[in-house]
Amino acid sequence: MKKDEAMVTQLTEVFSQQAIQACLESESQANFYICDSPHDDVNEKTFIAITGNEQGFKISNPNQKTIYHLPLDHCFCDHLATYQGQRCDCIIFDDTYFCFAELKLNVRKPKKATDKCGDALKQLITTIEFFRNSFQSVTKDFLDYNLEAYVVMQRKIYPRHPTWLKDKQTEFLEQYGVELYEKNEKEF
Repeated sequence: MKKDEAMVTQLTEVFSQQAIQACLESESQANFYICDSPHDDVNEKTFIAITGNEQGFKISNPNQKTIYHLPLDHCFCDHLATYQGQRCDCIIFDDTYFCFAELKLNVRKPKKATDKCGDALKQLITTIEFFRNSFQSVTKDFLDYNLEAYVVMQRKIYPRHPTWLKDKQTEFLEQYGVELYEKNEKEF
């Protein structure tokens, strides 16, 4: 069994099968986007868009592998009675990378980006700890995946290179074993 298929099986075993079936989707296009509602007051799950949507997290998939997308906010976590509190927007994975992503696409000004990035880091940490603890409670793990976390903002906010982000990247790697990125594109 391929590692991505093993992860789908593991997610189904550890969590509600209903939550996985209702929320997990996949795509194999060379390029696509993970998008969120453009309105702050609308509570919708993240979704895959194939057309060029500048408001999304661009996924480059040159080998056209199967990439899985699991919307957490307003989908997966809504099916779990055991999950309360903050969470990131989604998880994206293939047979090599397991990525936690928080989309802050409504940030329009660089000054606001620092505050929203801080909020996103808290959401990512809470989600990473939840999945790690859930896997460990049934003697499972992340199957030797390369773990990554993304804070995603609009393209016009970049490039940003705040010095505190370097400290957070080191902290994420040391405390959680997760590479942290603040960017709006991922190549699988």
